Amino acid sequence: MDLPPPIAEALASLFPVITPRAKLAITEARLEGERLHALAELTVLEGGQVEYTAEQEIDLGPASDVDLVATAARVRERLDASPLVGVFPQQLTRAPTPYRRVRPSTADDAGVRLWDLRARLREQALSHGFEERFEVMGDWPVEPRTVYFLHLADAMLGGNGLEVFLDQAAGEEVTGVLAALEEVGCAGLGQLYREGLAIVAKRGRGADELDPDWVAREKRKPRPKAWKSWRALDSHEEGGTYALLQSELKPKLEAYLERHRESLEGE
Repeated sequence: MDLPPPIAEALASLFPVITPRAKLAITEARLEGERLHALAELTVLEGGQVEYTAEQEIDLGPASDVDLVATAARVRERLDASPLVGVFPQQLTRAPTPYRRVRPSTADDAGVRLWDLRARLREQALSHGFEERFEVMGDWPVEPRTVYFLHLADAMLGGNGLEVFLDQAAGEEVTGVLAALEEVGCAGLGQLYREGLAIVAKRGRGADELDPDWVAREKRKPRPKAWKSWRALDSHEEGGTYALLQSELKPKLEAYLERHRESLEGE
């Protein structure tokens, strides 16, 4: 089926979207029922040379109200983000996933209410799929994103310590947790976190999805004296990971949740 002239003209005028480091082109487009489908090709450049390409069939939405101007604007914004290697066209064109305030807890205990809020927020982040959670949260305001990553830190660092987390976590989890710690002012745990990053970088293992430039920048920031072992870092002693989870992360997270409750939950 031929495309309606307004859609064909919009596609021709708005695509390809080109930035200094990447290009997204629409090579074919057609109507499937009431939806607009297209074949899109992403090309990523490094030093003027092609570093990565990806071709994918994408769904641009209902043809009756598709907003290609907004789609092209999203693509341009996301092409400026990094990294792009491993990204597919649908990730660049998809509509934003706004945060929806979660249903308030009916529990009588304040601690249980806070836990319910954290759990429901995490459930929303995962509702579009485990692999898609980072894309979803990329559209969220800083407050729910911070709560998600602090919930993750509380569970993972409290269960197995910083060593296991930095060795096994996805790169987005490692960077997200540190940003969340800084957002709520966990200075002590943030410093330990950077010390752990320094150990990981020195030993050349774990966290292999991390951007080396990001690790280098974080290592240069203030951190405590060099630790001799992970055992000293992940300890219950004052200033160790497990101690700081209780003395620093828990009260700061609870205060943050109370401070931003209206933006996080509601009917």
